[in-house]
Amino acid sequence: MVQHRGLHAARALVWNGFAQLDPGPGTIQNNMSLSRTMQLGETRSMEFRATASNVFNTVQYAGVDTNAASPTFGQVTSAASMRAFQFTARFRF
Repeated sequence: MVQHRGLHAARALVWNGFAQLDPGPGTIQNNMSLSRTMQLGETRSMEFRATASNVFNTVQYAGVDTNAASPTFGQVTSAASMRAFQFTARFRF
């Protein structure tokens, strides 16, 4: 049996090149922020703010296995963070 290492290496190089071109799944993220500022006299004010990241809790697939030798080849292996809320209050004087 004769092995053509040059041909095998060229095929591997081409395969790895195509695997690197795969950008993976796209991402869709909708963020929202609501705020309310109340005046407390002439110079003072109070601000309340609510911020939400990924408001609709859309799944963000983070990685696809591109290793052809892996048993999970082509499968999604992880997901990005879920919906998150942040509440803040600011007193200005």
